Amino acid sequence: MPPTPEELKRKKEIAEQLVQIETACPGSIRLRANPGAMPAALKILSQAGFKKPFLALSQQFVIDTFLSYPLACDLLLPYCFLVGPKDEQHRLHIWDGFGNYKSWCRILPPLQRDEPVMFIINIAPIFIFQISSTGIFCDLLEPNRTFEKEMLESLNKNRPPTI
Repeated sequence: MPPTPEELKRKKEIAEQLVQIETACPGSIRLRANPGAMPAALKILSQAGFKKPFLALSQQFVIDTFLSYPLACDLLLPYCFLVGPKDEQHRLHIWDGFGNYKSWCRILPPLQRDEPVMFIINIAPIFIFQISSTGIFCDLLEPNRTFEKEMLESLNKNRPPTI
């Protein structure tokens, strides 16, 4: 089933946020690459106009390009899993590259070379991140949702009636 326009928009926003976070704080995005999927990733990036330098390692080029360019991140996100923080039962929650919740597991299985997954991205350290110096925090999977707005809406909704 092809992705909906909302999913495509959310994927683009997630890609932009990932690159923005990595640019602002290098090394904050942690990922595990599937070596078997790197030739396919390199092909996708090459078709989009990204050129691997002659002596560069393919896997490192794909990772660096993915974390540096929103277009590259957007192109490869459909082949990625996003793994969030552990909950109180020590379960890891998993989303696809479009931000759709998929499942949970206790231990991440090793990637198999023939799997279509290119990256498993650990979003736990950046699941909720600051988007301004005034202390506005945002959810990575829903970039337009801020917690301050939700708190105000919650307070207004739960406000006792005035007499």
